[in-house]
Amino acid sequence: MLRAIFHKLALGLAGLSALGIGLTILSIPQQFYAFYGIDLGPAPGLHNEMRATAAGLSVVGAVLITGLFVPAFMRAATGFAAMIFVAYAAGRFLSVFLDGVPQAGLLEAAVFELIIGAGCAVSWWLQRPVGASRREYDLTRAWAP
Repeated sequence: MLRAIFHKLALGLAGLSALGIGLTILSIPQQFYAFYGIDLGPAPGLHNEMRATAAGLSVVGAVLITGLFVPAFMRAATGFAAMIFVAYAAGRFLSVFLDGVPQAGLLEAAVFELIIGAGCAVSWWLQRPVGASRREYDLTRAWAP
């Protein structure tokens, strides 16, 4: 029972975060990035790029939320969430080394993304089929007639 709650909580938080952030950037990118001290300026190309990325993030969020309601899809959605959120955090940490330390809010976002990604990774691992961690693979059988 507790595992089921953990799985739904991890995936739900990941899905709602991705959907919410994506829709917010899609609708009001200036205000969203101003919260982090970033001025997008009046450049239409930059706004276009921000909204395109936000639309993709919104779709990711919708796919993750679908995993809450389709049991056969839950493990795949959880693994996908782990990869997406860990990738966002890794990209932010890489940027710290390559570009310097950003505003505190962006570092907090990286930590949040890492926590969500790690939680989803643990949830994905706990959802593995029984005995999957001890399965032995006999590669010689793959070539047998």
